[in-house]
Amino acid sequence: MTQILIVDDDRTSLRVYARMLADVGETILYSEPDRALEWAHENDPQLVIVDYQMPEIDGLTFIRRLRADLRKSDIPIIMFTGEPEKSVRHEALRCGASAFLSKPVDAMELQTYAANLVTARRARVAAARQAERTRRLFNVASSAGKTAPERLRDALEAGIELLGLDAGSVHAIVGDDINVVSAAGTTDERESQRANLEQALARHVIDSGSVLALDDLSDSPWRHEVASDGHRAYIAAPFDVFGAPYGVLAFGGRTQREIGFDYADRDFVRLMSALVATTVEAGLQAERLDALAFYDTLTGLPNRNLLKDRLERTVVTARRQSTIFALLYVDLDGFKAVNDGFGHAAGDEVLAQAARRLENAVRESDTVGRLGGDEFVVLQTHLHDPSGALVLADRLIRALNEPYVNASGELLPAIGASIGISVYPAHGTTADEVLTNADAALYAAKNGGRGRACYHSTPIFDSDGAVWYDAPVAGLGENLEPSETILR
Repeated sequence: MTQILIVDDDRTSLRVYARMLADVGETILYSEPDRALEWAHENDPQLVIVDYQMPEIDGLTFIRRLRADLRKSDIPIIMFTGEPEKSVRHEALRCGASAFLSKPVDAMELQTYAANLVTARRARVAAARQAERTRRLFNVASSAGKTAPERLRDALEAGIELLGLDAGSVHAIVGDDINVVSAAGTTDERESQRANLEQALARHVIDSGSVLALDDLSDSPWRHEVASDGHRAYIAAPFDVFGAPYGVLAFGGRTQREIGFDYADRDFVRLMSALVATTVEAGLQAERLDALAFYDTLTGLPNRNLLKDRLERTVVTARRQSTIFALLYVDLDGFKAVNDGFGHAAGDEVLAQAARRLENAVRESDTVGRLGGDEFVVLQTHLHDPSGALVLADRLIRALNEPYVNASGELLPAIGASIGISVYPAHGTTADEVLTNADAALYAAKNGGRGRACYHSTPIFDSDGAVWYDAPVAGLGENLEPSETILR
């Protein structure tokens, strides 16, 4: 609501001016300048009208005192004067008057001046507000060293503050659902009802493809979604990612909005949705780059780079905690026959199936990775004694020995596996040593007849100083023979 402060020691004049400005805004009338100044310092009038000639404080003094408050420096002021001297008008302008009108005041002239000054101030305030909003968005967009989720949250928190609302969220289209991927601020305690409302509104925004601004959600067609004991404001904009509809940026208030959303608010949310889209795209692109850099594209398993990183971290942890772990180097036996006889597509299918079998055979704390070709690695952590690696090797070989079929359902040639095992720290105290010695153990396993698991040749001593002796791995097949370095 536009508030106009009018100060004149003549009460009759005050009432006349109030009637003249009834269509422009709410008039606040004071016949005592001191009290008028007190009210002005505590409130934010959109326009001040003051008479020049007043007994205690004249209009010029009033303007000087009001302008001394820097918060009021942009409020337009009209001064009424019956003085014909130009010096009075010049002094009024120097003090900070925006305009002056001669008495007797013409109603149409006063209404026009008042309306124009109020409109101009609103435009200045809106421009300053939008400039501050843009500055804040630029700061969010240019913040370095933050992840995409962190930037999304920063954008939501800035939007909540700058729009004067309570909560913000980013919704993404996931199949037939619309899920919240980031949220900030306070939310309504009626969680299920709020979720239903957000779903309905987000779908509407996506379908319309434009900004939706609602000052009062109790209005149709959403009134059935809003609690009977309260209202909510809502503004949202859709956004695309990589050229396709992706989701919605939304802000909500727990109460009805007293000052309705204007064009600047809609433009701000539209601009912010572009920032959100850019942030989401950057996050997805980073995920894709990470996947290419650290994960095997065929199986989705960690690749050599990520495996090396995890192996190095495991070495550091084991050294600090004086624990042991095992590295199992797995190679598929008979894989070449599949590639040569059925083609690379069938070979890729075997590799993908083998990867899933390995993942299913290990614990969540273990890591399965693909080094390349038909070679895999299993990093077995939290190992109590070296025999645990043989138990796992038994389980892996059994899983990989199961029949394979191609996409057409054809049974493929038999595939098996050989495994080389190295145990930290007996078989290496660095990541490279552990991996190299596991590879050497794999070579020994293959040379010993395949379908078997071998430790590295360095003896392993138990806690009593006894050596783990050579023995076949139980249950790995009737054709298996003892390796020089198999432990039980």
